[in-house]
Amino acid sequence: MLFALIATLVAMGSARIKAASVGDRAGGDYGDLSAQLRAELLPGVDNPLAPFQLSLGAGPEDVRRVIPIEARGYLKVDQNVYLHSVVQVPAADGEPVNASAGLTLLDGDLYFRDGGTLVDASLLLQANDGKLRAIEHFDSLLGEPDFEVVLPGALDFVVGWRTPRGFLLATFGDLPVFRVSAFVDDSDELLTGSQVLLFEGLSHYSRRLAAGESPNDAREELDRLLAWVRMARSLIKPGR
Repeated sequence: MLFALIATLVAMGSARIKAASVGDRAGGDYGDLSAQLRAELLPGVDNPLAPFQLSLGAGPEDVRRVIPIEARGYLKVDQNVYLHSVVQVPAADGEPVNASAGLTLLDGDLYFRDGGTLVDASLLLQANDGKLRAIEHFDSLLGEPDFEVVLPGALDFVVGWRTPRGFLLATFGDLPVFRVSAFVDDSDELLTGSQVLLFEGLSHYSRRLAAGESPNDAREELDRLLAWVRMARSLIKPGR
C-alpha cells in the first residue's frame, strides 16, 4: 500500500511539473515532443554521463572498461531488481581514478536494472581545478543547465542538466568535493522515478524564485517534495 502511494505521487508529480520545465528551457511548450526532436531543440549531447566517458543504458562490463567497479549485491523495490555496484578507489594499480578533465573520482554507487543496464549513478568527485571549472566542463558537453539554485536552509548549490536520455544533478558545498547523480528519464520505477521527481521539483523551485517569489513562499512545496523523495528511497531494500 505504501509503495503504491509513493509510486503514484512520483508519477503524478513528475507528469505535473515536467511539461512546464521542458517548455521553459526550450522557449516553448515542448513537453510532449519525442526524445529525438528534443535532442534537436535542446543543446548538448543526449547522454548525461558524457562528462565521465560513461553512458546510461550501459552494462556492467561496459562501465568496467572505463572505471573499476565491484558488484555488492541486489536491491529490490516491489517487482523491480537492481544490481548495486561500487567504484573501487583507488584502482587496482593504486593510482587515483580520473573521472574526467580536472576531476578525481573518490567514490560511487551504480545501479543496473535487472543487472543489465545502468539506470542510476551517484559519483563523489574532487574538483582539482575548482568548482567553476567543473561546471564549465559539464556545460561544454551538456549545454546550458536547466537550473542553478541554492537549497533552502543550506549552503549547497545544485545545478541540473536535462538531456533527451536522462538527467544530471551536481551538488556543491564549500569544499572542492561534490556529488553528481545521473539517472534515466523513467517515472514508472521508484528508484529512477524519485530522482526524476527531485529534479523536476528543484527546477520548479528555481523558476518560482526567478519569477520573484520569496524563498519562504516557494519552500513549502519543495520541502513536501523532498519528504516524498526520502520516503520513496527508504523503500529500497537489499534483496532479489
